[in-house]
Amino acid sequence: MWWVAGAILLIGVPLQFRSFYTDYMGDYRLRSSYWFENNIRGSLDEIMRRNLPDAIRPVYLSTDIQWLDWYWPLYLIKERRQELRPQTRYFDPRTLDVNTVPPGRLVLSRADAASERPFADRDPLRNVTPIREPNDGVYFVVFER
Repeated sequence: MWWVAGAILLIGVPLQFRSFYTDYMGDYRLRSSYWFENNIRGSLDEIMRRNLPDAIRPVYLSTDIQWLDWYWPLYLIKERRQELRPQTRYFDPRTLDVNTVPPGRLVLSRADAASERPFADRDPLRNVTPIREPNDGVYFVVFER
């Protein structure tokens, strides 16, 4: 009897795992992206891609992006772009005067109305690119002055 129960349980393991694996490789990515700070990697990659090594320019990063002050140095090390670290300026989107941002600078901000408004409503900055999420939404936007 114990042999039969053990065999049934052993057969059930792959079936249970298949259900987990199908969800993990499918809709789980869409449901969990918010809990993993959305597509922060895509936004930082975009900032580095637009900031060429032979033409370094300061980068403005919004303080309302959680853990950004931790992620940015790690991605700079990963991509061997540490020369951008001294060029990084952190700002509060509620208090930043957009006119004080010098021309040619890249600005990373959240795309929600409260964070984006200081940039979208001002002429000096233009929306360069929205950063797409796995569920096709937009959580981050890169602006350029």
